[in-house]
Amino acid sequence: MHCVWFFGSNNFAWIEDHNVKPYLMYKDRLTKASKTAPFKEALAAIEDYMAKKEAGIDVDKGLFDFAPAEEEEPVERIKVNRRV
Repeated sequence: MHCVWFFGSNNFAWIEDHNVKPYLMYKDRLTKASKTAPFKEALAAIEDYMAKKEAGIDVDKGLFDFAPAEEEEPVERIKVNRRV
């Protein structure tokens, strides 16, 4: 089981070993498998990441620095002593 970060959506998920594939080896198959706009954007993000990394740009710095979720405002509860 691997914790995988997804380009494009910036989501994480636990993926079983047999479902983790090397990108370059499966790139052609993956690009033909899905033609949705979000998937194409994810592929573009992967290619951009790889090109920058190959050029010596530190693309990993700050990659996973996400702002903490904002706290919700407290909700005032009203006690009702009768059936509604």
